[in-house]
Amino acid sequence: MNTRRHLAIMIASALAVHAHADEAWHIGGSTAAWSVEGSVAGPNDISGAAGIQAGRGVLVSDETRVAQPFRYDLTTRLITVETPVPLLAGSGKELDLEAIAASRSGACYYATGSHGVARKSGKVQPDRLHVFRLPVDPATGAIKAGSIAVTTVLPVLKSDALLRDAIGKSSDLDGIDIEGLAEKDGTLFFGLRSPSLADHAFIIEVQAEALFANAGTATHRTYQLPLGAGIGIRDIASVRDGFLLIAGRSGNDGSTQGFSLHHWSGPGGALTKIGDLPAATGKAEGLMVLSETDTAVDVLIVYDGAVNGTPTRFEIIKPVMPSNPKRIEPNDHP
Repeated sequence: MNTRRHLAIMIASALAVHAHADEAWHIGGSTAAWSVEGSVAGPNDISGAAGIQAGRGVLVSDETRVAQPFRYDLTTRLITVETPVPLLAGSGKELDLEAIAASRSGACYYATGSHGVARKSGKVQPDRLHVFRLPVDPATGAIKAGSIAVTTVLPVLKSDALLRDAIGKSSDLDGIDIEGLAEKDGTLFFGLRSPSLADHAFIIEVQAEALFANAGTATHRTYQLPLGAGIGIRDIASVRDGFLLIAGRSGNDGSTQGFSLHHWSGPGGALTKIGDLPAATGKAEGLMVLSETDTAVDVLIVYDGAVNGTPTRFEIIKPVMPSNPKRIEPNDHP
């Protein structure tokens, strides 16, 4: 092979690799850590963040009983926390709040407890078994504290043939542990960190109105996502063409590494790995969409075990052309 031909083949191969990279979901080179100002409730245990309006959002921590509104500035990369809003009366220590989702169409937030047992004692604690709806003032984005509604997803779990046996078990033994929540068009999608069964993690789909009207009669669908052995969902967020997921270990090995981002195009759609998240001082547990265009999604990730959640912005690049990974079909339940 002559030198000129060999060089042409090398250039063509390089261009093909570059084109393939551009066609795939991937994490862009732009990341930035943000600062937090003010007193954060449960500062070392931030588990979720979401925002309805530009410049405003809400944090939750799994060691508190409150939702904490905040303001943010994209230019200065500063989060300013505001007065926490109690979600449930009582003297209990925590609600084990693991995720929060924003519903722009419904002008509200949804937050969920893990619905799991206490990890250390293995005891069932009723305060962990709640889902909250937090209406907001459309003009200001402020939570209407007097209008917070409460329900539970426990009857849904009990009616699910795949998941009912996991109720009441520790997540270290493949027990129930909800850690992700997203809302799309009036439907809630609960992402389960545990159980992880046969290399699959689970998402439960249920209509929000039906769940809050009567959890005992709400119908649902369950989706199994092939994330790998011992891997569960740590958060889920709605985007235009589906959902973004944080995946990580389903058990509690204490590791702050091994977290990854995925795109799921939704019910009946495809699952695509976007990339691995860099090692951090905490566990990646909250995923908030800051903005979205036709070519990219800007997200804020918060970390459990890091001071004030160490919020960090990531740019996720969308594919130029759609890929064709494995499709995920639902398991229907009456």
